[in-house]
Amino acid sequence: MRTIDPQSIKTDYIPALGDVKTTFNAANASAIPANGKKLISEFSFLSAATLLEGFISDLFVAYINRDDSVFVGYLVGKMSIDASDEHSQRAKNFATISIGQHLSSADIRSVLDSRDYNITFANASEMKAGAGKWLADPYKNYFTAITASQSATLAAAKSIRNFLAHRSAASKSEMQTALIAPDLPAPLRRGLHHIRDVGSFLRSRPEPQTPYRLEQYLQDLQQIALTLCP
Repeated sequence: MRTIDPQSIKTDYIPALGDVKTTFNAANASAIPANGKKLISEFSFLSAATLLEGFISDLFVAYINRDDSVFVGYLVGKMSIDASDEHSQRAKNFATISIGQHLSSADIRSVLDSRDYNITFANASEMKAGAGKWLADPYKNYFTAITASQSATLAAAKSIRNFLAHRSAASKSEMQTALIAPDLPAPLRRGLHHIRDVGSFLRSRPEPQTPYRLEQYLQDLQQIALTLCP
């Protein structure tokens, strides 16, 4: 059975991040009003964060598809044999459970989420735990190699995405907290004051002559992609 190539997933994802950056820079160089530029920076970040979610989800499926031994072992370990009469009950000790086929990408997605949504994780710790349960070496190691700084970047990106998507008080509070995490790289953090305007925050430069903060997020997300798929 032909398996999914993780490298092709990466080579789709990284240029897509480049397209986000190109669009953002084109808007900044244009004559549209400042409010329009702020909106485009928010839309650009939302697009990048959505691409990241799809990339991680597709990568999990591709890695399991390449080597499903650990995933199948995990599934079988959670199953049990039932018996409906006294004869079959006495024979249970001679029976074994197995999955006698290589799982296709569709099979894997249907097991992980029957609704066919992206495979998502609340945070980097849960993502690493998922890799530990489902992925064979060396794929598992790519996820466990994520650093504390990269974990904080993923958390910050998700929190900004959630706020941009929902605009709720709770999502804004979570974003404010994520953006002062000690492990978050300094160029990605906010200052002492709460962010009132996410678009302005993303269009700001942490230091004069440095890239816009959105560009730095895109750069760090690309580096995380290279860690997860060398």
